[in-house]
Amino acid sequence: MRLSRLFRKYSRVLMLVVMSLLLVVFLLGDVIGRAARRRSGVDMDIGQAFGRDITNLDLQRMHNALDLLDRLGLAGRARDPLQQYAWGLMAARASEQEQVLAWHLLMEEARQIGVQVGRERVVAFLGSQGIGGDYLARVRDDSNRSLESIYRLAGAWLSIFEVQQLHADALGGSLPRAEIAFRDEAQEALVKLAVIESTALLPSVAEPTEEDIQAYFEEAKDRETAHEEDRLVFGYRQPDRVQVEYLTVDPGRIQNKVSVRGREARRYYEQNKHKYVERVPRPTTPSTQPVRQQYDEVQRTYEEVEEQVREDYRAEKAIQEAQRLVNKMRDEARRPWEAAPRGEDSFRVAPADDALVSFEELRDKHSDPYQVICDKTELLDIEGLQGVPGLGLASFQLGADPRDRISTAGLAFRVKGLVTADPEDAVSALNLFEPSRLLFEFRRDRETGQWFSYQAYFFRVIRVKPSGPPDSIDVVRDKLVQALKLLKAHELAGEQARQLASNARAVGLEAAVESVGELKQLLAAAEEWASTQPAAVRGTRFGYTRYLGPFTPRAPFTRVPSYIHEYVGLAPILHKQVFALAESQPSTGPVHRVALVQVTEDQKWVVAELEEIKPIYAGDFEKRRVELARTTEYEERLHLMQAWYDAENTLRRTGFVWASASEE
Repeated sequence: MRLSRLFRKYSRVLMLVVMSLLLVVFLLGDVIGRAARRRSGVDMDIGQAFGRDITNLDLQRMHNALDLLDRLGLAGRARDPLQQYAWGLMAARASEQEQVLAWHLLMEEARQIGVQVGRERVVAFLGSQGIGGDYLARVRDDSNRSLESIYRLAGAWLSIFEVQQLHADALGGSLPRAEIAFRDEAQEALVKLAVIESTALLPSVAEPTEEDIQAYFEEAKDRETAHEEDRLVFGYRQPDRVQVEYLTVDPGRIQNKVSVRGREARRYYEQNKHKYVERVPRPTTPSTQPVRQQYDEVQRTYEEVEEQVREDYRAEKAIQEAQRLVNKMRDEARRPWEAAPRGEDSFRVAPADDALVSFEELRDKHSDPYQVICDKTELLDIEGLQGVPGLGLASFQLGADPRDRISTAGLAFRVKGLVTADPEDAVSALNLFEPSRLLFEFRRDRETGQWFSYQAYFFRVIRVKPSGPPDSIDVVRDKLVQALKLLKAHELAGEQARQLASNARAVGLEAAVESVGELKQLLAAAEEWASTQPAAVRGTRFGYTRYLGPFTPRAPFTRVPSYIHEYVGLAPILHKQVFALAESQPSTGPVHRVALVQVTEDQKWVVAELEEIKPIYAGDFEKRRVELARTTEYEERLHLMQAWYDAENTLRRTGFVWASASEE
């Protein structure tokens, strides 16, 4: 049969087959493409901004750019304290991905606006920072980039700050803002205050029932304590916790076992002769005028200071021996993990249990001649781990900048079960039982002031407990009982304060306090009770009758909140409500201007009577006008800097929209 006749006879069937194959290829190709993009982690849409898609590839390029900029000293340190402060806030408030995304958007924003720093200015700026010549050539070679591309990147980076500076230059200390600042600082109110501590009424509160305790536990078990302006809110959600096991060698404990040979001591002396210089006073001649004593520095011989040299070197050698031993043990503990691949979750795949190295066995194996310390913590939150002696102070250096460190707690909480591993993270998250990097406790040299690594540690996380409700009510029962009683006491104190405020509006605060005999008896009884209670129950102060006063604050009471030592502390809401009395319209109501203020953070109530607002004068303002204008301009620049580099604000300002889950 001829081929043309075959096509004519079966044309419809063949067309259906071909169309089906094309459809399969189209759909399968799309599925394979999506899967490949997911596996590779690149070219996946993160979101949209400036009318185009932002992908993983964009963030990877920005991440690499930041590494290069950091080598040039541009990305790690800001040019002024305000900028450094704003960058610090960004780092504290945003994840690493959000920070990289924000920098990408800031750079793109400058390009969209048309602001670009040219080559000549880039070269001049790098030169002013001491960056050029051989160092720039090394950066070029190490990064495998041309010098021109480095200049373009630095120019694009500097353009971010050009845009921000254009906005900052539009700021200035305005006259109205300076006048408001002067009013807030200078205008004083004469007030009388009466304070009722909620803890003073704890003796008047009955023990809560089991039903009350259970009901409050169900209400508060999965929230954190966060008091609001008008009510107390206790919570009992437990934070993330970890249990760690660690190994270390204390140089101080092994020092007396460290041997020092004669030639080692002599070599140490030759290298550190400046430590063994004696200051000898020069002879002076009699004089009627006071003469400053002069000294000669005389080098002491090795024979004269041999014992001191030996002890100094012994102390230094003990540090070296301890660090060498810890490093050796860490290598052994780490060996089963070195060949372990990373799984799809970017964590290393844990070796078989029988391949893991026991920390106790490492201690026993290496404790001769020097003592190895092996210890294990309880389940601890971040603050608890930071408080572990020695280990809690240890850290390791991330990069070239010695200030760029991560602490034991910072690393221990980057563990599987608490975080998601980031394959691009310079400090990869740990799996359970995976030995950490070496961390060091640093100490300062008394003579030079330089910091040096003193004691080495490494650890592994052996248990994690993610944040969540307590395992049972018994874990927090005592706190529940204390909170329920304090809630009731605070409510009763509020009733007493409301009655006192009502009377004070009619007769004045002083007369109102004089008439509350029953309240004074309660407070006197509470003082006697409080004297027998621990601070956790009664609070840090218990002069309850003195608090009732009334009293006048010793320091000027202005619109700017200040610490009131007379039993109030720092309470911005008190200042706000007192001056609100002065600004309210006069009425035919109460004779006395009285505010009732609830200070929930400190569990107290304050009744405040405003007696007078002192006048402020134009002449005083004119004397400080320039200073106030400068201050307000600084505050505006600080506010702008904070907002400009805030990652969330950057995303909002540039119109960034996250890709939906269905599009990923």
